[in-house]
Amino acid sequence: MRYGWHENPVAWQSAAQAIRDLVWSKYPLLAGYKTLIPPAPGIYLMTLKAANILDTASILELLQAPMYIGKSKNLAARFTQHMSGLTGTKEFIRNFPQVMFWFAKVNDPEMSRIEAELITVFGPPVNRVQPVLLRGRILSPVPAQM
Repeated sequence: MRYGWHENPVAWQSAAQAIRDLVWSKYPLLAGYKTLIPPAPGIYLMTLKAANILDTASILELLQAPMYIGKSKNLAARFTQHMSGLTGTKEFIRNFPQVMFWFAKVNDPEMSRIEAELITVFGPPVNRVQPVLLRGRILSPVPAQM
């Protein structure tokens, strides 16, 4: 898995196109917010700010980056799993208690593609698997030659 932001502007343009019409919401990954997350399919990002771990003022307080990107057929259930530490993000959640959970409702057929686009450009450090973006086109059939 490649970690860190992608250097190719074409990849960023593709990701921007993929999320252009999505409506994003965000809540802290805390129990008090779980009733605000819909039981709908969608894409989610978990982000943090350095200010959550620093006790001094600095430019780092302004920075925010996705640490994990995922998809779920039920965002509410996935929020609860992450919040409870029942996922592969357990250490991340334990070490950074003020994680933000961003989500956008997405129809099931599009989730994998959008998740892959976002993971490709952000290379989040907690994701373990690099999704494969398959692109192609169907051409007219060509008769076999004997």
